[in-house]
Amino acid sequence: ELSFTYGIKPPNGVLLFGPPGTGKTTCAKRVLKELGDSTDRACIAVVNCWQNSSRQAVLSRVGEAAGMPLPRRGVAADEVLKRITEILKSEHKTLVILLDEFDALFPKGEHKVLYDLSRASEQTGVHFGIIAVSNDSSLLARADGRIRSSFGGRQMEFKQYSPFELKDILRERAGKALAPNSWTEEAIGVCAGHGAKAGGDARVAISCLLSAARNAERRRAKKLEECDAIQAASNSAVLRYSTPSFEPVFKTASQLQKAREHVSDGEQKVLDALKHGDVKGMTSGDLYVVLESKGVKERTARNYVDALEKKGLIKTDDLQGTPGDLGAGRTRRIRLLPHNLALQEKIQNE
Repeated sequence: ELSFTYGIKPPNGVLLFGPPGTGKTTCAKRVLKELGDSTDRACIAVVNCWQNSSRQAVLSRVGEAAGMPLPRRGVAADEVLKRITEILKSEHKTLVILLDEFDALFPKGEHKVLYDLSRASEQTGVHFGIIAVSNDSSLLARADGRIRSSFGGRQMEFKQYSPFELKDILRERAGKALAPNSWTEEAIGVCAGHGAKAGGDARVAISCLLSAARNAERRRAKKLEECDAIQAASNSAVLRYSTPSFEPVFKTASQLQKAREHVSDGEQKVLDALKHGDVKGMTSGDLYVVLESKGVKERTARNYVDALEKKGLIKTDDLQGTPGDLGAGRTRRIRLLPHNLALQEKIQNE
């Protein structure tokens, strides 16, 4: 379906969503590689939105893909788009952009770059195709109508792998990476179960297999046994991923640590206030009172809360008002996620 969308007719937008480790990014990159190999009329840009989380940074990466290196700052967005479309038009090329970790653009409204691209396409006639990848299926619903209509995207769900599918994946990986007949089915089963507990995350299962193989090497064994896999699984903090709501979950302490490295000083004040509050969380009003005593204005505090929720560090629930209304007057219960608290304790103990 992706090949049809991007290889035959003018491209439409598409959102790929599903739990972590289900192959969304891998699938998209594979299709784009095949597209690039089959035609020289496609200009392909791959942008990691976690690393390029601003409108300007996204456009700079797109400009580089079009053969026009640009500084991340100093050139107006409209000028960047003008240069990009001029190059594409002169070379008769279609631009296809992969926005990986797309949700990273939302906390500060940088996802409006979608409207910039769609508007540029309408004005110049240059075709733009956008593949957005996220764990969250509701991202476009939270964007304003102008962006939704200009994006015009379809959605494709990547469902979590079953334990049987994880076993097949691990057998294939073991066959390529390990010596023939150097592992047991019991070990494969343990690693697959470990990935299943993380919501069918193939990356977790593969990582467990790698750790198990290293355990076998350390004890100078000729075969990777069940005991090696059990040890590998026990050394990795893995928690269940909530598939229905696509609530962000960090499956290892290192993943949580990485997210915390991107927390601003202001966002840290929110985390500190919640950590010392009730275990069930705080109402937004109570939290804002605490933060105001620390010099944080309510509007700024709301922005911090929204950013932390997008990063998967906290959870908010509406208590009253219209769902989805982000304006003042909305009351929410805000809490630290239990799984992240557990991993924070693991980080501190280490």
